[in-house]
Amino acid sequence: MDWKYEGKQLLYQDSHVNVILKGKIEHCDFPEEYGLNPYFLFEWKKYRVKVEAKEDEFSEDVEVFFGDNKASLSEYGFWEFTFRNYIGKSEIRIYVGNRLLPPLNVEVTSEKLSLDKENPLFYPKFWRKLVEDLEHHMLTLPFEISSPTYIAVEDIPFPPNLLILYHQILAVYEKVLEGIQTILMHPHKDLTFIEEYVNFNEVATVNPHVCISIMSNPHLLVKSDSSNVSLSSKLKGYLPRKIVQFRNVETFNTPENRFVKQFLKELSNYITQIEQAYQEKLREKMKILRNLRENIEIALQSDCFQSTEESIFPSIFTSQVLMKKDGYREILQARNQLLLSKSPVFTYLQEKISQRNIAKLYELWCFFELSKETP
Repeated sequence: MDWKYEGKQLLYQDSHVNVILKGKIEHCDFPEEYGLNPYFLFEWKKYRVKVEAKEDEFSEDVEVFFGDNKASLSEYGFWEFTFRNYIGKSEIRIYVGNRLLPPLNVEVTSEKLSLDKENPLFYPKFWRKLVEDLEHHMLTLPFEISSPTYIAVEDIPFPPNLLILYHQILAVYEKVLEGIQTILMHPHKDLTFIEEYVNFNEVATVNPHVCISIMSNPHLLVKSDSSNVSLSSKLKGYLPRKIVQFRNVETFNTPENRFVKQFLKELSNYITQIEQAYQEKLREKMKILRNLRENIEIALQSDCFQSTEESIFPSIFTSQVLMKKDGYREILQARNQLLLSKSPVFTYLQEKISQRNIAKLYELWCFFELSKETP
């Protein structure tokens, strides 16, 4: 069963219990348009909840919560609560023993605001404008702001925050471009060897590995009339059609190149996320981000990174090539600087926006507006 609005009060009932919520309650028909709950309560108004068993007296304890605050039980058997200095989203939860009844989601507003669409202080427009202004301020500050209004940053490995990530990418923009260009001109290579099978007359080296390979692959032996070849006599008139050889080659598939490739792919993905989330708000800076992403895509198509695998290992961060070689050093420094974006910057403000805690958001908004007036 769901809650229903009837006679200026909210009702809930099921096979065991009846619940009545009384007080100043408004039911509005515009929540779907604005993403709000349909039931509006008011701060500084007393609300009473009556919980009754349908048949006998309750044998179980009852608890009523408005948000995170527990309501108080009056001498008349009502659960009472008043929202004080709070505007925004809230939830009413009722526990009967160990059972939680369906929560009631509500909006808490103030009589200073209005539920009339024509009023300049129309609650949904006020809320939307408040969030838009705060998001604009968030884009201008690469640090966290909390309420009470003071600056605080805590370094915890949270997922990257796109706003602070945006600032950090702008800060390392030149360094990443310099690193990419330097690496493409002088990519790091390792000397390795490859195993290949060649014709008998192309053999350049004979060692124990070659001899073991001949004996281990009898299917490669063919009948030969070359009696003047000593190997034929040893193999009773047979010679190998193909013989293994080990050839030294230079390769781009080094741990350092794998590290750079993975970092560039992650950076390109971050830029795409920022473009999708803040295309309109960051329009002036999008050309810089787009230019960086295009340079990354060109680099990833180069021979150096096309022949490079994906995986990297933790020990790579002790590599002397990454720490000292031109290009690689800049990429490692940029990567370490971008790790700062994993601190929970703006988590407080984002939390209050998601909670629709308008009282706290308004305090932050006033802080920003007053700061603009302060010389």
